[in-house]
Amino acid sequence: MSDEIEKVMEILKRAAVSRPKRNVWKPVAVISTTALVFLLAFAIWSNLPKVPPEGEVADQVTRILAGSGPSYSCGYLHGANVKLTSRGIASGNIDVTCFFMPYRASKRLDEIKMYCTAKLKQLYEELPWLKECSFTIKCPYHSRPGGPIEWRQEVSFKFDRSLYEKIDWGKFFYADILKVAEDVEF
Repeated sequence: MSDEIEKVMEILKRAAVSRPKRNVWKPVAVISTTALVFLLAFAIWSNLPKVPPEGEVADQVTRILAGSGPSYSCGYLHGANVKLTSRGIASGNIDVTCFFMPYRASKRLDEIKMYCTAKLKQLYEELPWLKECSFTIKCPYHSRPGGPIEWRQEVSFKFDRSLYEKIDWGKFFYADILKVAEDVEF
């Protein structure tokens, strides 16, 4: 009987020597870690603000510009053109042209700037994907009495999210927007 036990033990030893030792946990750990990394990346990506299609961007911006809130007391916003100039996965840039129709012949640029600043602030509050906004303010001119209206640029400037976040809006005088904006052109 002991010979048989010894033979069985010898067979088991040879089998253990000839079979390579495998650590099954290493591949399982690598696969699990990779799956967790992809799951985490997807969760982060899905929570990023998404830039909507260009038509929807124009609708959102126009709604904000024409919506309630601060008003332009020396005239009214005649219209606005909105263009999505750059689009990433989670951020985008827009170009906004506002057409202001003043009630009087003299345009009150300070009031227009204050109105635009309030609306610019509202754009950054309501559109988390907005990175940079180029603003152009145009007012009408008549080249000759009774002639067609020409829209001429009063001022244009650029504004980005980093500037928006640096400003203490509670203490900021809205007519000073051109002092902090970039690429100001009259």
